[in-house]
This record gives sequence, C-alpha cells and structure tokens, in this order.
Amino acid sequence: REVSFVIEGPRAAELMTIGCARDIDAIPVGSARRTLFDGATVILWRDAETRFRIDVWNSFAPHLLHLLKVGARELAAESV
Repeated sequence: REVSFVIEGPRAAELMTIGCARDIDAIPVGSARRTLFDGATVILWRDAETRFRIDVWNSFAPHLLHLLKVGARELAAESV
C-alpha cells in the first residue's frame, strides 16, 4: 500500500458506502477490513466513529480520490 486517504466527519460512514458494499456500521472502531472499493482492493480502517482511513495501491489512488470527491459533492448537495 502506498497511499492513505483519511475521511472524517458526521457523514463519513455514508461516504464510504459509495464504493464499498460492506456494512460499514458493522466495522468496530479500531479495526480494519480488506475489501473492494469500487473494484480496487483496499484496507478500510475505522479509526473513530466518524473517521476512516483507506489504504490503497498508488496506481488506484487517483480513481479513489475522484470517486470520493464526487461522493462528497453529492452528499453536500443533499444537505442544501
């Protein structure tokens, strides 16, 4: 793994669901799961109730970053 993304905030778990079919709420704080995130193999860490970390190979990082940005914009638009 070469790149880590930190996702934090009240809707962080919801943002994780845009690319991960796993039940995010079932991941306990302080643990991690190897899973697929929109087709890319990642390690998804739950560092706190509203803080996640995604470790991904460098070659998939731009794809994940784009997906997370789009998802964050969609969630922000719903809040308006």
